Amino acid sequence: MKAIPFLMTGLINLGVGVFFFLFLLLGMNGFSEKQAEPGLIFFIVWVLLVSLIAATASVFSTSYLT
Repeated sequence: MKAIPFLMTGLINLGVGVFFFLFLLLGMNGFSEKQAEPGLIFFIVWVLLVSLIAATASVFSTSYLT
């Protein structure tokens, strides 16, 4: 039962992250690969970390609220 809020929150956050990643790619148009690589790596790691934290927090908050 705890897997449902975890999956829902995680998938929604990852979907939003992919959406914003596309805008990041559009915004970095004109940067060289060497210049853009640190920003892209930071963004990907940040999206994965925030998605994991939010999904874990949703499990605890749903168990607390029920």
